[in-house]
Amino acid sequence: MTDSDQELNNILSTHLFEPLAPNTVNATLSRQPFISTPSIVNARQLPLPIRKGYAYRSGSLENITDNDKQALLDLGIKTIFDLRSLKETSSNPEPEIKGVKVLWVPSTDDNETTAAVQQQRQDPKNFTFLNMYMDLLSTHRDAYRSVLEHVRDHPDDPFLFHCTAGKDRTGVLAALLLSLAGADTSTIDRDYAYTRIGIEPARDFLTAKLMKGQQIDVNNPIMRRYAEIPINAMQQLLEAIETVYGGSGVEGYARQALGFGEEDLRVIKAHLTRTSLAK
Repeated sequence: MTDSDQELNNILSTHLFEPLAPNTVNATLSRQPFISTPSIVNARQLPLPIRKGYAYRSGSLENITDNDKQALLDLGIKTIFDLRSLKETSSNPEPEIKGVKVLWVPSTDDNETTAAVQQQRQDPKNFTFLNMYMDLLSTHRDAYRSVLEHVRDHPDDPFLFHCTAGKDRTGVLAALLLSLAGADTSTIDRDYAYTRIGIEPARDFLTAKLMKGQQIDVNNPIMRRYAEIPINAMQQLLEAIETVYGGSGVEGYARQALGFGEEDLRVIKAHLTRTSLAK
């Protein structure tokens, strides 16, 4: 484990309901992979092996300023994929940014939380992030497919994808893209873990959304579990995908659940990494 990994693990040990040290947050947000867009929650670039300047992730854009709209344009972003529910997009519509196309594809249950979470909230002791994330692979498959189609068909059009916090729906999609690009598990886990720092400036805003008007009891173990950002969540997800899809992992998911062929996947992987398309 590198010093930076150890530092990130130490940060993750600070629960979302407790504040991080401001100097730690400011130092991290001022450097890559984060981008300087203060009004956008948890905004950052996907790491290598995905090529620089192509794929970005974030949380909600509902408070975006004109300066940060321009920042997205300066990054060359042409398309934004909104992974939120109909309820969320209706309450807080995506902002208009001249020259940027917004794509929203509803989930199959079209809720801000997945069916697994709703079921587990009836029996909260059985809640697991793995169940929730595996459920997202099903409920959000149409949205995830649309992003992979963009990568296949528009290699020169940088894009951003987001949900509300940029943690769960966004985190799963980021893991899929990174895995297809050939990233190792530690890179994918690190990308997911950066969310703990990325959401810190909007922590009060996001925990209020999470609780949906309920009073936050920071000592309630069930509430604390929902608001965790476990370091091994993506590792567990990738291992489960490997098991479900016969050892072929994310490529198997892309073929069997999303309908992509071998040539599609070859092109998608090449476009993510800007490697040669030559056969």
